[in-house]
Amino acid sequence: MIKKNKKAQEEMIGFVLIVVLVTVILVILLGIMLWKAKNSGQVESYKVDSFISAVLSYSSECSTTKQSHLPIQRLIGECLKKGLCLDVKDSCVVLNETVSNLVRESWKTENRPVLGYKFTIGEEGIELMEFSHGNTTTKNSRFSSQTLHIESRDILINLEIWG
Repeated sequence: MIKKNKKAQEEMIGFVLIVVLVTVILVILLGIMLWKAKNSGQVESYKVDSFISAVLSYSSECSTTKQSHLPIQRLIGECLKKGLCLDVKDSCVVLNETVSNLVRESWKTENRPVLGYKFTIGEEGIELMEFSHGNTTTKNSRFSSQTLHIESRDILINLEIWG
């Protein structure tokens, strides 16, 4: 009687098990990577908060006799006082141009995760400036607000981003 050697069959089963195990691990890793890529397109709240802080520190093109290139935070105060820059430009016009350019360039809405935005500066019930762009009707949005105390007035800076 001839004895058959079954070692080759055992090795084939082991090889198939290894291939199946590696395939399952790769499918799990691919799923995790796709899930992260899907969620990374959303705007996080801390990014909106950080953006407002950065805008308030940004140096504008407006200069006064006291300080050259006022940061946006001080430019808001000049606008409230109806002040002028050294080049005789209205401080409110410079504020509006500077902030609108910053927001427009930072939160582009074409082919991006950001669908729209709304930025406002003002007091309770009184808006100093407001501008929005894109689709602001979706349910998924991030909102941030900061309050500045300028000459006993509370100025609200609000930014809402839709994605």
